[in-house]
Amino acid sequence: MKPSGLWSKVRGADWKGFLRGVYDYNVLKHFKTLPPRALMVPVTYWCNSRCVMCNIWQWERRPEMSPAQFHEVLQDPLFSKIDRLTFTGGEILLRKDLLELTDVFMDTMPALATFSFVTNGFLPQRAEEYTRAVIERCRARGIDLSVSVSLDGVGDKHDQIRGIPGGFQKVEETLTRVKALQEDYPFWLGANCVIFKANLYDLDELQGWGSQRGIPVGFQIIGFHETYVSNVDHQEELDFNEEDRKHLFDFLEKRAEPRSLLDTSAYYWNDVLHMYRDGEARRTPCPFAWDAFALDAYGDMYHCLNVKPFGNCLTGGSCSDIYYASENLALRRRMRATICRTCDSGCMVRVGLKKDLKRYLWFLVTGH
Repeated sequence: MKPSGLWSKVRGADWKGFLRGVYDYNVLKHFKTLPPRALMVPVTYWCNSRCVMCNIWQWERRPEMSPAQFHEVLQDPLFSKIDRLTFTGGEILLRKDLLELTDVFMDTMPALATFSFVTNGFLPQRAEEYTRAVIERCRARGIDLSVSVSLDGVGDKHDQIRGIPGGFQKVEETLTRVKALQEDYPFWLGANCVIFKANLYDLDELQGWGSQRGIPVGFQIIGFHETYVSNVDHQEELDFNEEDRKHLFDFLEKRAEPRSLLDTSAYYWNDVLHMYRDGEARRTPCPFAWDAFALDAYGDMYHCLNVKPFGNCLTGGSCSDIYYASENLALRRRMRATICRTCDSGCMVRVGLKKDLKRYLWFLVTGH
């Protein structure tokens, strides 16, 4: 008898990693600083998009770390237990040495189990070629692959938001090309949308577009930060007014309705709804508060990309020394008590909830 889809997912789950995470988040973190398990790497800040909600494309160009420099940095034992790696940008496909850089990370991270990358989809051929090459590497190493393509609306709406005429057509081609590769190797592929004033009323259309093509669409409400996207100066024109917020609450309520033991997203959307509508503090666990960090192409290290860097591995000592410095551990504790309580970021939400499962099980039973 062919196993059901549910049983296949249960049987194929990383139970060893899941149980370790539950132990780390519910026991070990009360006694010691958790070693980092997840790493996010903005491999470049070069960008071929002109997004209205992000100013990265306007940044002054600076020299970025070469694969050889990254290789030297990654010899630090701090990276030995990293099991989840994400490449982001800028636009990662603008790096001509991206595949070499990928090899550097995969070759120096013995515990790596999941590799993810994010692209704006404006380079369809390069996206297909890179994904195909990464599939070969993931297959050889037993690594799970996830690919996320940015998409903020259908047709002209996406072009207006991203500032690139014909951009939607390119994204559509990228998704078609990359999706075809799933026939050869099973990996996750989806589109991801940033929700803000300009596309709030078009989300159902975008979700329908994805459903028709078998492409899941994820959502992230816009955040305003002085670091990374550097968009605080545009908050007034991008943020929701009172009428918009009512529509947003309706959207969040729908996202919070479906509940499944294997899909934890409803918990996060229910949490975001209470944060926005009721002014409650965030309850969704976040790996960046405990056992994840970011290392960018300039060598800057971040507890989270939404805050300023806490050190630089090219000028301030080894990554381990910087990460475990008492002042930086104190900074992370202050973050958990302050800005983390109002953060709506969905970064690695599923990872965090799997490691702190008791919260999600309580939500399944009570709805809270």
